[in-house]
Amino acid sequence: MARMDEKPIGNGKWKISVAVLVCFAATASAQDFASQLWKSDGTPDGTVLVKDSLSIDTDRTPFVNADGVLFFISDNQLWTSDGTSAGTYAVSPPLSNPGLCMIAIGSRVYFSAATDTQTQIWTSDGTAAGTVLVQTFPIQKYQSYFASIRGLLCFSLDSQIWVSDGTPGAAVLVAPTSVGPPGFVPANGELLYNGSDGTTGGIWRTDGTPGGTASINSRVSMDAGVPDNSVTLLNINAAPDDDGSDLWRSDGTAAGTQPVTATPPTFRLLGAAGGYVFIEMATATANGPQFSIWKSDGTADGTSAVADIPESVSDYADFDGELFFVQPSSMSLWKSDGTSDGTAPVLQGIDQGAGSPYNGMGDLTSRGINLFFSTNVLSPAGGGPTAIAANVSSFPVSASRLWKSDGTGPGTVLVKDFDGYQLHSLTNSGGTLFFAATPGVGINGNPINITSVAAATPNPAAIGQTVTFTVAANDAAGAALNYAWSFGDGLTASGPTVSHVFETGGSYRVVATITDSAGASVSSGTIAVVLPPMRSLKAVLSLNGNGADSCTIAGKIIDLPADFAPANATVTLQISNVQRSFTLDENGTASDENGSFTIRLLAPPRKKAAQPQISGAFTGMIGNADYSSLLDLAPAARRRAMKLNITLTISGDTYEGVVTAKLSRRK
Repeated sequence: MARMDEKPIGNGKWKISVAVLVCFAATASAQDFASQLWKSDGTPDGTVLVKDSLSIDTDRTPFVNADGVLFFISDNQLWTSDGTSAGTYAVSPPLSNPGLCMIAIGSRVYFSAATDTQTQIWTSDGTAAGTVLVQTFPIQKYQSYFASIRGLLCFSLDSQIWVSDGTPGAAVLVAPTSVGPPGFVPANGELLYNGSDGTTGGIWRTDGTPGGTASINSRVSMDAGVPDNSVTLLNINAAPDDDGSDLWRSDGTAAGTQPVTATPPTFRLLGAAGGYVFIEMATATANGPQFSIWKSDGTADGTSAVADIPESVSDYADFDGELFFVQPSSMSLWKSDGTSDGTAPVLQGIDQGAGSPYNGMGDLTSRGINLFFSTNVLSPAGGGPTAIAANVSSFPVSASRLWKSDGTGPGTVLVKDFDGYQLHSLTNSGGTLFFAATPGVGINGNPINITSVAAATPNPAAIGQTVTFTVAANDAAGAALNYAWSFGDGLTASGPTVSHVFETGGSYRVVATITDSAGASVSSGTIAVVLPPMRSLKAVLSLNGNGADSCTIAGKIIDLPADFAPANATVTLQISNVQRSFTLDENGTASDENGSFTIRLLAPPRKKAAQPQISGAFTGMIGNADYSSLLDLAPAARRRAMKLNITLTISGDTYEGVVTAKLSRRK
């Protein structure tokens, strides 16, 4: 089922980040609804701005991941991103109300657009040429649901169900039945839905064909459903059975759609984790509802209470086979492995550090070995506890934070502060965490607004090159502003436009503090001054097939840090989309079954013996890879060479280069 779940809101404080390269950035004022796209690898330095000055519409459609490619709606267009600024761009023309429904199926994304007189279905492979109109329907703006069935798009319009493989004009009518909330629910390779053909209502199923669409229970309908392997648990809202059970299971057949067991009258299906579907139960008491976590494997014997919890769950996610969830009032992260002893807080009372009681947390999203979430400080204008209880999401956000957790209290740590911003739509796409940031009002309403995003020219810069920095802002009260820059190398400057020269390569925290006469201020983030590129690169790409491809490169690194020593140095070698990491020994070598790396320090030229930097010659190899697929080498079958992008990170310093690799193929 393709829909957008509501999430708690979040934002930042007074200090608004200013953008330069991969850095904290500020956009226009909150009134302009400008937003930014960010990504994170779970480290402060690896949490970077991808693109600013966007109008990301996550209120209608969340980010969508299609085989590692991120899609989203901005400025009434479909956009895509590979995690770089240059690779973030619009692929569709401006449309009317795009993305009311959007779903990824394989490497393609399908989305809707609607006017007062028609509804359109579009599809995209992430390129402008591959973004095409599938079909136009003479149906005005109408509630629709999207789902995937047998690799096809299944969608509802008015009182009809259609399927499409993305071929323009070739959508096929499946059945003249309506689809009601909650939309399509997967069940054992088929889709369940609340439907009606005008005569028979209740729960229907479809396999995407006319013959495979039928009613399976006309007596009941469902509020929600959660699939887990071959069984889907259903929350039934009108069950006339003698035992009063509202918890049902379905395998997609009429015979297999049956009650599971009697439960408390009020419950909510959460999600699947560790072979169970977790359920939140609410039992009425004299002191209000008592909440508890249950689990079910779809059988009566396998459905049981797990543990009581203090309050209703506000957000949840499956992480490493356990259910992680939020207790919002206490700002606590909990987890459950399906046992009483294994259901407990991971970290309680997560501190906002901003002195505001109007807080929230959510957007739980797993990425690799970490679970990410955001926390927010809410700043209601003149509101109090009554107003906050009525509708937390109505209050502006003054600060947000990005957190990560390995599932333990000590391993739950702050990644980045986002002062003056709301974070939302945390999404794992291709192993990268993406999220959106929208400006907030600031605690107590900071009067300073960034009106022109900070920029550096040239960007990136080389050592010894003059870099010009600019930023612009205004004050709501019309007060004069002072601009103070700190470049991270001990030097400073003042004014909205300044110049600076960096004498040493590396990453610098460049801070621009803008202050008015009342003392309010905003400040910036980080820029990178690039190191000289690798030189004398050579590469051989061996295409052996069956995931056994390898690539060997050799080259020279200029200006390693003066104190560089090989022993225990960390090295990450990335060849296009394939990456390996190594820890060098005292001889500058490392190897394992998947690759190797060697660096040999070079003596400086005789006339430059006193230079502070040193150089190194290196060789590296990444094997046990599938370059044939990752590099899309079908056209290369007729070529003897192709270009590869090489990135080498040694002890935190990054070097880049492009090499023409010789191709060798197993015969």
